[in-house]
Amino acid sequence: MDTAWWVQRWAELHPDKAAIIFEEHVVSYRELCKRADRTSCWLQSIGIEKGDRVAVMLDNCLEFLDLFLACSRLGAIFVPINFRITAL
Repeated sequence: MDTAWWVQRWAELHPDKAAIIFEEHVVSYRELCKRADRTSCWLQSIGIEKGDRVAVMLDNCLEFLDLFLACSRLGAIFVPINFRITAL
């Protein structure tokens, strides 16, 4: 059982309950699952498969979680990169 499984389970049990509160946004478990579905479909459409690494360099935002959950669903490896890094 991974994070995406738990989010899906909570969406089944409490679809309208707040899953994320970020700045002025409130995202329900149902909406979070829909966002993760869309993002995982997009990742698949660009060729991401189980075991692939997905490097993500984003500021704090809802899309960061979308990508995290989408990778979890696909079995891809989520690789967060600190957006404050000054040189690679």
